Amino acid sequence: MPKLYVCAQDDSVDGNPTDLASLMTLMCRASSEPKELRLFPGKAHGIELFDTESGDELRELFVDFLEGLR
Repeated sequence: MPKLYVCAQDDSVDGNPTDLASLMTLMCRASSEPKELRLFPGKAHGIELFDTESGDELRELFVDFLEGLR
């Protein structure tokens, strides 16, 4: 099954210093193909990414990914 991993480069949860981008990268590396990892600039978490400068690119990425599942 295709996998899409998305995260902001400086993402953290409630100020927790956990480097979520590194964890996302590890999960992607450990998963089987097909897979894609996209790290966006900033520290937005979850759906907050849609409200950033990268929002349009993120929407397009999701649409393309979902269309590819057809």
